[in-house]
Amino acid sequence: MAFRSSSGSLIGGGRRGTHVKQTPDQNPIAQLAKIGVKPEDIDYVVVSHLMSEHVGYLPQFAGTKAKIVVQEAEQEYASRIGVPPRPGDEPAVEQFHSWMYLRELYEVPGLDYMYIKGDYELVGKDVEILSLPGHTPGFKNMMVRLTKTGPVFLSACETRGMYYEVPVNGYAPGIPHAFTWSAAGELHSFKRVRDLVEREEGQIFFGHDQEQFLTLKAAPEYYD
Repeated sequence: MAFRSSSGSLIGGGRRGTHVKQTPDQNPIAQLAKIGVKPEDIDYVVVSHLMSEHVGYLPQFAGTKAKIVVQEAEQEYASRIGVPPRPGDEPAVEQFHSWMYLRELYEVPGLDYMYIKGDYELVGKDVEILSLPGHTPGFKNMMVRLTKTGPVFLSACETRGMYYEVPVNGYAPGIPHAFTWSAAGELHSFKRVRDLVEREEGQIFFGHDQEQFLTLKAAPEYYD
């Protein structure tokens, strides 16, 4: 088993979102092409949560064999707070980051969703999905256990400081997202990940940490 990192991301910021600078070869589809893979070849797309910055390229998998792996709690949440509102639906109580959930990106005909509940072994213990509610109700990430590299926790939406730094006037390590569904839940999830990585002597790849990103291998290089 090998893991390849990718680069570039869609960053939410308003109804349509804003973008970081991204060269043509940095989007996920171009990254797959670098290793000779097309969307039609993919079996699973594991989505940490359904905010726009993480599902911008989901429509590319419509009509393919790919199973889009999402927590049931995340699907339920997105269906209530997504924008635009569904005609006739009651407004959702939670509106503080509803603008990050764009229905046009995840409610696409032809996407084959695989809904899970809690932790899930996708490829035995080698690829294990961990339920980590906090940032959103159905937030999740993955532990990938590689033969040579060892255990790598793929943290899709965090920086190193979010796990290990202490906020001003704080009492415990960890800084939750500014837009978070449950700060207490997120800090609990951070601790779970830290404990797991320490116990297995693994490492964390932080999906939103530019400083670390610049040190990681990028496709077509890989970790095995």
